[in-house]
Amino acid sequence: MERDRLDGKVTEAAVLFPLIIPRTIWERGRCEGLLTDHIYLLLEKRSSKLNNNPGDMAFAGGKVDDTDNDPLSTAYREVAEEIGIQREELKFIAYMDEFVSTSKFIVRTVVCWLISDQDDKDFRINVEKKYKPLTSETEHTVVIPLTRSEEHTSELQSH
Repeated sequence: MERDRLDGKVTEAAVLFPLIIPRTIWERGRCEGLLTDHIYLLLEKRSSKLNNNPGDMAFAGGKVDDTDNDPLSTAYREVAEEIGIQREELKFIAYMDEFVSTSKFIVRTVVCWLISDQDDKDFRINVEKKYKPLTSETEHTVVIPLTRSEEHTSELQSH
């Protein structure tokens, strides 16, 4: 495991990997076409003024605080602080394997459903407007379709 390669003090962190789905599809339990065509990811662009990973596209998250019970608590707290997603809007799915970030944090990824009331032709724009930066750590948010995320690489790089 990568954790074994780290010397000295280890800094634990957690990020939220939100899978956004329209409430109508969530409640119906079905949709036209493939379900994955209706699922989106929410990323944030980190401020270019930060010391760690400035200007990077990332998932909301941060260091584990003494008040956090587990990585899930950390991810919920951080996403509420950074972009305003509340715990009640999220449905926990699973943890992903931990990894060591480029800034030497041991990061645990928390995967959750984010059930969105945005359900019209401007879904992405409306989700980005609803979950906008609340701190100076984040410049803006970006919503991309899960199934075609590789097609949006240039879009992410231009932000």
